[in-house]
Amino acid sequence: DESYDIRNRLDLIVENGILGFVLIAIVLFLFLDFKSGIWVGMGIPFSLSITLILAMVSGYTINNMTLAAIIIVLGIVVDDAIIVAENIQRHKEEGRSGSVLEAVGDVGAPVIASLLTTCAAFVPLLFFSGVFGLFVKVIPTIIFFMLFASLFESFLILPGHMLHPLPLEHLWNKKSFSFATIREKYTAKLEAFYEKTCNQLLHHRTVVLSLFLLVLVGGGAVLMTKMKYVMFPREESRNFRVKVVGEPGLTRKEMALKVQAVEDIFLKDNRGIVLNVMSTVAQNRRGGEVRDNEASVRVEITSASDRDISFKQLSNEWNQKFQNLEGFQEVGMQKFRFGSSSGSPIVIEIQENNDEIRNSVVADLKKFMEEIPGLINIEVERPIVKNEYHFEINKGDARRLGVSLSDIGSTLRTYIQGDTLYTINSGDEEVDMVVSTTDENKDDVEKLLDLTVQNENSYLVPIRNLVSVTKRDKDSNIKRVSFKRAMKVYADIDSKYNMTPLDAAAVLEEKVFPKILRDYPSSNLVFREEIERSRESEGDFGLAAALVIGLIYALLIFLFNSLITPLIIGAILPFGAVGVIYTFWAHGLTQFGFFSVIGVLGMLGVVINDSIVLVDKFETDFEKIDLKRMTKEQYLGHIAKLSKTRLRAILITTLTTVAGLLPTAYGVGGYDSMLSEMMLAMAWGLIFGVIITLGLVPVIYSYYIQIKKWRLN
Repeated sequence: DESYDIRNRLDLIVENGILGFVLIAIVLFLFLDFKSGIWVGMGIPFSLSITLILAMVSGYTINNMTLAAIIIVLGIVVDDAIIVAENIQRHKEEGRSGSVLEAVGDVGAPVIASLLTTCAAFVPLLFFSGVFGLFVKVIPTIIFFMLFASLFESFLILPGHMLHPLPLEHLWNKKSFSFATIREKYTAKLEAFYEKTCNQLLHHRTVVLSLFLLVLVGGGAVLMTKMKYVMFPREESRNFRVKVVGEPGLTRKEMALKVQAVEDIFLKDNRGIVLNVMSTVAQNRRGGEVRDNEASVRVEITSASDRDISFKQLSNEWNQKFQNLEGFQEVGMQKFRFGSSSGSPIVIEIQENNDEIRNSVVADLKKFMEEIPGLINIEVERPIVKNEYHFEINKGDARRLGVSLSDIGSTLRTYIQGDTLYTINSGDEEVDMVVSTTDENKDDVEKLLDLTVQNENSYLVPIRNLVSVTKRDKDSNIKRVSFKRAMKVYADIDSKYNMTPLDAAAVLEEKVFPKILRDYPSSNLVFREEIERSRESEGDFGLAAALVIGLIYALLIFLFNSLITPLIIGAILPFGAVGVIYTFWAHGLTQFGFFSVIGVLGMLGVVINDSIVLVDKFETDFEKIDLKRMTKEQYLGHIAKLSKTRLRAILITTLTTVAGLLPTAYGVGGYDSMLSEMMLAMAWGLIFGVIITLGLVPVIYSYYIQIKKWRLN
């Protein structure tokens, strides 16, 4: 029942989204005045409404990926409004006589740049290849809708709201109201503390820069030595299969009765964990035909968020019960893997037309794989072998007896397959009327040979007098890939070994494939399913990262009309990625997956926004200053002072974004492994990024100003 999964994920995403919205609202009221908090917060439902309308017009539906995109951007969507509202509020606090339009104009360029860099980070998802590229193609479009709706609201609606007082606003603005007073005090203290700290960092900038570089190198070392890529490392499937092999000689009907003992283990589980059980006899888990004494039992259980016991505990418990069953050669659980249609992490396709060589390759490959530690359940997908009767017409006898060769073929075909006499209309359907015989008449080759065919003199000649029959074994089906006959070998990875599918592929390509291809050069060995898609996605990730950085750099060149300033802003990008590495390592997650990398790509476009806002302030102010007359002490102090004016905007935008992501990252309202990875990468990358922005960007900019001053002198 797929609707169970859909309802469960919808509930999960909505609950986490609502919790994220509440946390965002709390952050807004902690740093902004009541009116600003109200109107900035109202930007979320406004942007969401516009997005849903545009998505509906564009033909999108509400599904897991569209809702995931909304959660990704839930905290980002208020960033524009925060910067605009905070600047308007600061103008008022500083007693400036300028209009609200002037306050909006001051931050117009960085706000637009921030929006475009965020969009740029998600553009590569539109070009991901393969099956999983289809999953993520919807994410950029929904994010673009949300962000541009937010920009419209921030520039054209929010300023008007900020001009006019709210009903009863005078009650909130009274000095006697404790919270407003407290907020003003702690924000002032926080800004003063940051200015002082920033001054200290700038006066020890060589040490600071060295420490940050050390952190960067350490993150790279952790990535290379501790982290491994697996497509979906923590996906816990709700479905699994049990491979059942009965005693040799059992018929299909006998095996169907025998497998009930395995079914009862699940059906009599009264904890409400098992939702349904379905068994197939004489088929493997991939739907291929196997021996009559084999069966496959598919079991569907509740999602991880709806039970208190893990799948690992359940599998240990059920495997223990399997051992008590009698009359079976094998009973073992086989877990489904998201991204692998076969359920196996290792799938190798052998392409070879020569039957003898192909079978030798398969045998050698299976033997070598069994010698590799960590590879278990090595299984060859062989087609079932059936008896085949080869009829060869004796053309000389047929010619002597006056029998047409086509008549012999049509007689046999009609007897076995039937022959359509005519077609009648039944309502809107056409029904073929077929002449045939009963199945009992087809169960013995002698009955076929007793058939007669009419010769040219209208005499009936027995078919046995016209053909030679040879009995032989033949594969029941043939698979071809690129004009070559193909077979597959499957294997699982023992959980006791710290081995990923890509690790196993590397070992096989290094130690096994060369031996086999040396002996059988005409054969091809190809990895399929998870390994193939993992390598495909790795290539996409490299191109995506290059495209993100290139787009962001081009946008920043256009904004700042400089080749150097974008490099200062972009210095934060590798540190944001390093923050994700340290986060996963600290959480004990030594494997990162497909959606983790997507989270990192998205984070790159968001984490740079704070740096843009800060550097834009530096550039605007230093253009008005005579740098020649400033001492080192003066320009370092001025950088610290300017940094303080952007502290509140940077903190609020980061904290609101993180607040929207953390509930899903930690599964507060329900856990989803794919979404959790993506949100965890984005949230902690942003947290790490804001530390870098506030600490490192002023230091790097101070070197830039020093060089600029040196060139002026």
